[in-house]
Amino acid sequence: MLLKSNGRDMQLSESKNQWVWLPEVRRFTEALMSIATISPDAAGENECAALIADLLSEGNGLQPEMWLTDDGRANVACLLVGEHPQTTKQTVLVMGHYDTVGVKEFKALDPLTNGRIAFAPTQLRAVLSQKLNHSPTTDEEEVWQDLNEQVDGEWAWLFGRGSCDMKSGVAINIALMRHLWTIRQQLRGNVLFVACPDEENESIGVRAAVQRLLDARDEYALDYLGLINTDYAAPRNHTDNGRSIYVGTVGKLLPAFYILGVPTHVGEPFRGVDAGQIAAEIVRRVNLNAELCDRWVREDPEHEKEMRMETGVPPITLKVRDLKSGYNVQTAAEAFVYINWLTYTTTPAEALEVMMNEARQALKATLDHRNQQYQLFNKSGELPTQF
Repeated sequence: MLLKSNGRDMQLSESKNQWVWLPEVRRFTEALMSIATISPDAAGENECAALIADLLSEGNGLQPEMWLTDDGRANVACLLVGEHPQTTKQTVLVMGHYDTVGVKEFKALDPLTNGRIAFAPTQLRAVLSQKLNHSPTTDEEEVWQDLNEQVDGEWAWLFGRGSCDMKSGVAINIALMRHLWTIRQQLRGNVLFVACPDEENESIGVRAAVQRLLDARDEYALDYLGLINTDYAAPRNHTDNGRSIYVGTVGKLLPAFYILGVPTHVGEPFRGVDAGQIAAEIVRRVNLNAELCDRWVREDPEHEKEMRMETGVPPITLKVRDLKSGYNVQTAAEAFVYINWLTYTTTPAEALEVMMNEARQALKATLDHRNQQYQLFNKSGELPTQF
């Protein structure tokens, strides 16, 4: 839920003019947000791709092109070549994705259109203000404060789907390209813009873009220096109000567990093994387990003897459920869990071994608990009279 200006518009000053960032970025962000791009949605994503191309080339000589994926969606690419007399082939990429997740969370605010108010920041602000106007709960107090915060007479925050993740980031890249076009004679290198679809689903966009990036490198003899991804960054804790730039990459693994239990009737609970209980134990062991945070230790180039450690966030459960199709009086025969795990140095093979060990320990703990409870149950009362 962005944009916030921290009391001033970000500006680039030139001798003859002053180019203002925030109004441009806000305008582009709201324009991109107005188009539903819930991945996978080829029609919506392609409509947004066309708008990105239009915004890039509006009133200048930028020439964006569409790099199509196999299923007909479009990566928007635009190469800006520096025109300084001493320009080189060195090239920086700026990249983002323009698809989003769904809007189910907004349906309560907008039941008639199934939450599409998420794509209209002005309307959404009005509805949220009306809803919270009387007596916001403790959980809603921060939202209420954000709704009413102003900077220089403008609302400080922009609400809606894609405002953070990451149409504002794409808008920043568009604004940057438009500005760099005006000073291209000063650029001693190139900038390559890419905006991708389908990041939230199967990453079809960026996977298709990789080959086209290699083709562009070969065709124009580009020397890729690095890539800037303008996705949002989350605060490390409630006191973190700063802005951070992260260098490097993070791996994303999705360990999945299929649990096969032994179903039993509820009248004979100890005759079986509940798959749901095993799944719950896996979640208990792994979810938010700080000991499983991946760490990257690197030397500080300015202080050779000092080591710096970066720590990734712990694993977090994305889905846990049994696989029953409806109600019955049996315990769950099957269950399924998958977990998000961000990594720095852990390889997939190493991660698999860690998660297999967690699964083994979860199974053992579940069976041990079951057996202990069975012993207690047997001691808790008299057996039925036998005939």
